[in-house]
Amino acid sequence: MHRTLRTRAHGARAHRARLALAVLLACLFGPLGGLGCHESGGPESAVEVLRVARDPGTGSPVVLLREIEGDRVLPIWIGASEAFSIASRLEGQRPPRPNSHDLAKRLVDQLEGEVLRIVVTDLREGVYYALIRLGLGSRQFEIDARPSDAIALALRYDAPIFVSETLLTQQPTSAPDPQDEPLRLEAAPDRQESLHHL
Repeated sequence: MHRTLRTRAHGARAHRARLALAVLLACLFGPLGGLGCHESGGPESAVEVLRVARDPGTGSPVVLLREIEGDRVLPIWIGASEAFSIASRLEGQRPPRPNSHDLAKRLVDQLEGEVLRIVVTDLREGVYYALIRLGLGSRQFEIDARPSDAIALALRYDAPIFVSETLLTQQPTSAPDPQDEPLRLEAAPDRQESLHHL
């Protein structure tokens, strides 16, 4: 009797903790896609992160995803902080303080969860979309996310990265050459100095 009650109480606490984690991740990366396994709606191709480079025209960071069983490359323009997070992981560097992607990994780890896969699913009005499939115990969540956040988290779990086949067949109007020099990591500006400009 007492053992049954303790087991139920532990299960309820674990469920609440996993739900809280899902909500926290949704706050970081986007709304919950719900339980279960949702597909991107078409064939997918496995890719790897080739590098983070700079767009020679705009100077904006671009993450280059290369098809594993092919030679197609998909460029995705991303923000500076996400570029630094992805590039630092690729180069095996640790920031002095954890960023949002490191925090997300710690939260998932504490609740014995894992990132199973991520998929870059769509491009609408110039904006890319992605899904993070998260396993928590016997349940799976899919979280809508920016591709840059999804990629940064996938790299921290060595999780497979996929891209919708439709996206790989679309040719961008302009993109960095895959052979271009990768983005160089620069030291973050002094925090106190940055505060003076607020």
